[in-house]
Amino acid sequence: MPTSGEESSGPRGPGFNSLKQAQVVVSSLLVFLVVVGSLVLDQRKAMGNRILMPILSVMLTSANETVHSVFLPRHSKKGGSVARLAAMSVSGGTVAFLFAATCFGVPIRRFLDTINFGFFLSTLVTMPGACLLTEDFEQWKRSYLTLKPQTTVERICSTLLCSSLLGSWLGAWVIPLDWNCSWQAWPIPCFAGGVLGNLVGSMVLVRWLGRCQSKLDEKEKKRKKYELESKKKKQGEVPVCNETNWWMFM
Repeated sequence: MPTSGEESSGPRGPGFNSLKQAQVVVSSLLVFLVVVGSLVLDQRKAMGNRILMPILSVMLTSANETVHSVFLPRHSKKGGSVARLAAMSVSGGTVAFLFAATCFGVPIRRFLDTINFGFFLSTLVTMPGACLLTEDFEQWKRSYLTLKPQTTVERICSTLLCSSLLGSWLGAWVIPLDWNCSWQAWPIPCFAGGVLGNLVGSMVLVRWLGRCQSKLDEKEKKRKKYELESKKKKQGEVPVCNETNWWMFM
């Protein structure tokens, strides 16, 4: 979890405000797409969920790339680089989620639903990394494997990963309950939990980025105040010509 004292990701890294704005827009688009998709496709039934998840995955991929290129133009990478990182990260994440779900006891006969959900969840948590991180493996390792981020963008990726996985895990708790509801079928509760967890993580990040920006602004004000006082002090120390020291100015 990020700490309020964390500095920006270097002098050439994206600013807190830009990252905050990008996070707000991406989260808003996620809410909009899920709400509209739920109105068109009944998410209480497995078929509606099967159709919605791949559509959301494709739209989230485009949304992340577009939003980050708009709000972080200096930090954004070339289209080919983003596409390559997105393909590698989403594919790897899908395989990892598929393996994890199978280990947790998801039936093999639900393979289509499992890989569908894995593709969606992988897109949800790795696309920010494809847009914000470089091709350096150590960055990805700190953000997604060891969960020991060192920069602002790495902390964003780690927070979204943890919150989305936690939400999906909590959503799975209602699957074995004997309520006999259609929306309890795998992976509908995990899908809903993953979306809610991602949104909660986004809210935490937005608040944290806002606090970091406020602290940065406060430091900047103190620096300018100190420079102004130093300038005034130097001006006050300039010798003035008078009857006793006139010879110094000759």
